[in-house]
Amino acid sequence: MKLTKYNFLFLALLMTFGSCDDAIDIIQPGELGADAAFQTVEDLQLGLNNAYFGLNTEQAIEISSFFTDETSLGIENSGQNIPLLQFQLNSVSNIPSNLWLNNYTTINDVNRVLEASNTITIQEGEQEQFNDILGQLYAIRAAEYFELLTYFSTDITDDNALGVMKLDFVPKTTDQLPRVSNGEIFSLIESDLALARNLIDPIRSNAIFITVDFITALEARIALYRGNNSLAQTRAQQLIEIFPLANRVQYEALFADVSTIGIIYRGERNQSDAAGPIAANYYFRNAGITGGAFMEIGRALFNQLNVDDIRFDVLVQEDSQIDPDYQTNDGSNDILLIGKYEGSDGQPLLNDYKYFRVAEMYLILAEAQAKQNDFAGAAATLKTLRDARFIAPTALDTYTSQNEALTAVLNERRIELAFEGHRYVDLKRLAPVLNIDVDRDPIDCEPFNACILGADQFFKFTFPIPESELAGNSAIRGQQNPGYN
Repeated sequence: MKLTKYNFLFLALLMTFGSCDDAIDIIQPGELGADAAFQTVEDLQLGLNNAYFGLNTEQAIEISSFFTDETSLGIENSGQNIPLLQFQLNSVSNIPSNLWLNNYTTINDVNRVLEASNTITIQEGEQEQFNDILGQLYAIRAAEYFELLTYFSTDITDDNALGVMKLDFVPKTTDQLPRVSNGEIFSLIESDLALARNLIDPIRSNAIFITVDFITALEARIALYRGNNSLAQTRAQQLIEIFPLANRVQYEALFADVSTIGIIYRGERNQSDAAGPIAANYYFRNAGITGGAFMEIGRALFNQLNVDDIRFDVLVQEDSQIDPDYQTNDGSNDILLIGKYEGSDGQPLLNDYKYFRVAEMYLILAEAQAKQNDFAGAAATLKTLRDARFIAPTALDTYTSQNEALTAVLNERRIELAFEGHRYVDLKRLAPVLNIDVDRDPIDCEPFNACILGADQFFKFTFPIPESELAGNSAIRGQQNPGYN
């Protein structure tokens, strides 16, 4: 039985969410007010448990898997995800709409618990638990806001660019909120993370809960994406000194959910919490040749893998049928099954979300080193990561330019973080710098005439504001992202 934080008693206390026209119109008729739902510190704990459900990488995995170059059509595909493979993304697309609504629902959950905390009478011996609950809530809100900015802001390195709606209170149904600047949202994120660091239990280390290390990891990712390379390097190094890098055996066990070596935070999912299995994005039934594979590994990604690399064993399901002459045979005999999320706890396709791993910190460190022209440092960092994955020690790279070093980092991220929800954002961040496009094998993309995105379509590496939000929120209607008007 998995250790779990979830407790379904909170369903008797918390509001349920029905359909809504926009992200702030989420107060439903008959729902309990905060004063009735939250009366004790234990009630706040139940509210926190509910907020944890929103902390996942579901839409990040979906958009990276289908829109970029991670997957191709599987042997049992009957139309699944073809529009995304054809780069069709607009204001009524499911993934942007789901991410927008899910994140704002989670933010609203957090805000309700925070508001209710002001009315709670803290009993003797409850102050530390009370503080810890608030700290975790602030960290969750910061993480959700950063994800929103990552996908909906055209450029998070520009504090003056449009961000998202700022919702740090419980809204009324009549509220109409515009998008505000990135700088204003980042100020809230930084404030939330500072509060979280001061409030949460400083010695907790269980990776299914928010810890100080979660905050440090989030700060490292934020700093890298915003271009603060010195801070990114510092924060990544702090975690590298704490968390061991999984070796070959541990890496394989990590993705079977039987090891936590190298995991900083994981979004725990089990049979009872009604979460969708990650690999249900790729299979109808189970991972394997008879499991109903409607999506497979993209051939270009597969061609980057090395059989001496444990990541080959994890990414490529053992039933795969690899055709070395796939080009001659038009790929008809080439069956490249995805193996990263085969399932756990006896549940096919159901695995935990790997939200932060120390391997990402090595990649953040290497990228920050490259951007600061420390090419030798970047090469050494990447070698450390590769040596933990390969049978024998790997060669030390030599870079003579920043672009060469960044290309090596991007290629390593593509393999190490495949199917974990990073590729879309990595291309958004680095493709313009390196003058590259999505990398699809002609066998996968020529039938759809969708081998490259093209400069005129690069705006699609930023999500559109969903049509449901535009329809329900008059303050945001004139703030759609470029290209989607």
